[in-house]
Amino acid sequence: MRIEKPTEHPHVVIIDRPAGPCAVLKGTRLAIWWLVRQLRAGDTPEDIHEQWSYVSLAMIYSGISYYHDHRDEIDPIIEEGDRLAAEHAKMGQQGRVICSDLP
Repeated sequence: MRIEKPTEHPHVVIIDRPAGPCAVLKGTRLAIWWLVRQLRAGDTPEDIHEQWSYVSLAMIYSGISYYHDHRDEIDPIIEEGDRLAAEHAKMGQQGRVICSDLP
């Protein structure tokens, strides 16, 4: 059973992962950094809700609020992911990203 540490945002908790603590939407495995990447890619909160119907709009907006209060925590995670993707990914057929040599 994972332990969820509450935050000041009602729908966001911190969980321990092997790579370190991670802010996620409560009761899910959806990380706040992932939510922000989806929004930056052009998804709306409604798009995310449609794709993940068990995630309410209130949860999504709470995650967005958490991000704005904790940008210094979340932005480096996103930047590291972008760096790794740029180093190790290539575009395959039909626009699919292929990561063949990640550590």
